[in-house]
Amino acid sequence: MDVIITPMPKNDNKDSRKLAIIALIVVSALWGVASPVIKVTLNYIPPFSFLTIRFLVASFILYFLVDWKKGYLKHLGKKGLLYALLLGVLGSSVNLGLLFWGINFTTSIEATIIYSMAPILIILGGVVFLKEEIQTRELLGILIALFGFGLIIIKPLLFESSKVIINFEGNILVLLSTVAWVAYALLSKNIFNHDKTGTKYSPVFITFITFFAGAVSMLPFGIYEILTTPIFWAKATPGILYMAVAGTVIAYTLYEFGVKKIEVSETAIFQYLQPLFTIPIAMMFIGEDFSFIYLVGGILVAAGVFLSEHHPVKIKR
Repeated sequence: MDVIITPMPKNDNKDSRKLAIIALIVVSALWGVASPVIKVTLNYIPPFSFLTIRFLVASFILYFLVDWKKGYLKHLGKKGLLYALLLGVLGSSVNLGLLFWGINFTTSIEATIIYSMAPILIILGGVVFLKEEIQTRELLGILIALFGFGLIIIKPLLFESSKVIINFEGNILVLLSTVAWVAYALLSKNIFNHDKTGTKYSPVFITFITFFAGAVSMLPFGIYEILTTPIFWAKATPGILYMAVAGTVIAYTLYEFGVKKIEVSETAIFQYLQPLFTIPIAMMFIGEDFSFIYLVGGILVAAGVFLSEHHPVKIKR
């Protein structure tokens, strides 16, 4: 559940493709486990403090992974760097701030499922704002998938008798977080567009800029919470380290490896796998229940994704 910018794919042999698929499944697992980890950790530390420390740790590690000799800052220029930092605030502080806030009020299962609708929204955003073309079959599949996601978003209003408004508000916050991420993904094409700049910006560099901007913008709020709110550091530290190291640096490195070896259009499917890892972890370790609506919504989402992504092969006679 993190910031990702997809680089251009490269043709490779079958063994590399298999390794890429394994890497992306591991990424789905790491990010799928993230929601339960966040949910538990928020019991011991407030969200802004959690995010601030995560951003700082991730930025520190990523700084040493960036190949600064390639002169990314010079190619961006002052104006481009300012835009990149502002965009980073959207992709980190706004996006993840809303996500953490929402998870605090809803279940980690619902949060992960709702967040996994990002690829669908990115396609719609490309059609509306970037004038990208879409086929009738794809549009129908997207609408079916959105209906499935919609059922899960409004589930508290339909099936729950207690804490209905709180859970529903949590789902809306996660939805807004997803929209923020989609806006980040679409806007980033204008700044990190390789064709326009002639420079291929490293995904690690883009992620560093994003999390660094998040650390700077979130720092005042994090410091305020640390000074005014009781924090149980011993219990909060494992979750913070997981999100900063496993959920950001390790997962992102594997993601970068994976997307270089397979087609870009195939990478979206791995984001839909995240709930498969979230659901058993949330049920076994934090006592969340599996609802029938998850099954119904999941079937609709799967059907919609299959319809929009599957293109029958035409056999020439």
